[in-house]
Amino acid sequence: MNKAPLHSEFSAKKTVTHKDLASVYGSGKADVFSTPAMISFMEGTCNDWFSQYLDEGYISVGAAIHIRHLRPTPEGMEVTCIAKYVGMEDNLHKFETRVYDETQLIGDGYQLRGVVHKQKFEHTTKEKLEHRDY
Repeated sequence: MNKAPLHSEFSAKKTVTHKDLASVYGSGKADVFSTPAMISFMEGTCNDWFSQYLDEGYISVGAAIHIRHLRPTPEGMEVTCIAKYVGMEDNLHKFETRVYDETQLIGDGYQLRGVVHKQKFEHTTKEKLEHRDY
């Protein structure tokens, strides 16, 4: 793995779509940006940026996440994730994230990501099918 620069800040933008709504995602009843969609946006932002520092054949995978979803956002509004790589914690890569809509901070938190060899990871995962107990 090429070394990711500490305290690098990066960002991504997206528009909240119908499929991102809590009422559609299944995580709630309100027609607002769902918490699972916000988490996916946070993780995707970090994963996309971090991928450039990984050796061929390696990927990053989510290992832990802690977030706060602070404010609702309606369908059609643009959201921005600002993330920062802050280094290692327990052999995992740590990222801090903040998500804003067009008016205010709507969520923040951090995530830990591991690095695995994609082919080996997927092979080991598929082996679980052979060892099911049900």
